[in-house]
Amino acid sequence: MLADPHRTAQWPPRLRTAADTAAGLEHRFGALTGEDLTPPAAQREALAEALTTVPGLGALQRELVAAVRDHGAAVLTGVPWHDGSLIALSACLGVVTAEDNGSPCRMVWDIREDPQAPEDPHAQQRDRFDLHTDSTFSARPHDTVGMVCVEPAADGSGRTLLLTADRLVQALRATGHEGELARLCRPDFPFGPGHVAGTPPHRAAVLRIPDGPARVRYRFDLLHRAVGHSSAHNLAAAEVRSALAALAAVETVLADPRLITSLLLGRGDYLVLDNSRVLHGRSAVTASTGRHLRRLKLRDRTAANPTSRS
Repeated sequence: MLADPHRTAQWPPRLRTAADTAAGLEHRFGALTGEDLTPPAAQREALAEALTTVPGLGALQRELVAAVRDHGAAVLTGVPWHDGSLIALSACLGVVTAEDNGSPCRMVWDIREDPQAPEDPHAQQRDRFDLHTDSTFSARPHDTVGMVCVEPAADGSGRTLLLTADRLVQALRATGHEGELARLCRPDFPFGPGHVAGTPPHRAAVLRIPDGPARVRYRFDLLHRAVGHSSAHNLAAAEVRSALAALAAVETVLADPRLITSLLLGRGDYLVLDNSRVLHGRSAVTASTGRHLRRLKLRDRTAANPTSRS
């Protein structure tokens, strides 16, 4: 059995938002909408103003940035969840973007049960949402994802599930899947169609193992379907079989509950993830629980803003 690195320390780490910091954010920015803060310049201005007017915000943001950098994820408690407050708070992490965030795309997107929603059935249905990274099939996935809890499920269902890419790599090695791990690191997996009709899809690795933390890009249902379309993606049959076997190995690891961190976000808990280092998902939601989260997606300030699609 694999040693659990999270038994001796809480992961992800939890940071507390002081009451006067939360009140200051809400007082100054709570009435602003996502549309008000869509331009990156407006976000920079909001961040600069917040740092001078909201008590304790600068120190809190430095803690948050360091926690996500060092641990891949963090939970910030006591956070106000209106658009302007969330964006001003999160601007220290990068540029908030509506790109690929819900349908229609929004700067802050509401995740709650909507059985009629056709565009994102996993996020808005009651079934378990398997571990994945966000914006997987974008030309360049988002760097950071944040989800704040407005209302938890009354019965404790809909728990957030987390697994680091480092932990996934460790588990693949420990279970004898070295060959599959090597295959997952090859940058030839087809991540969705090209942006121009008839062009080949963007190709990338599922896992990257640089000198620092491991990196991951993964959503099984979409990736399995894309790999299976071998004729459209010009992959040889043997390559398709090896790629599918590698994805099956990942699914075997993800099926082991001993490896997964499970937590129930409470009201005002803000989970921030490095989208290239941490897979996230959700346990099944019991009918009519009232569970409500709000999601932001961010890009690094230094990164270009590529055109992408889900």
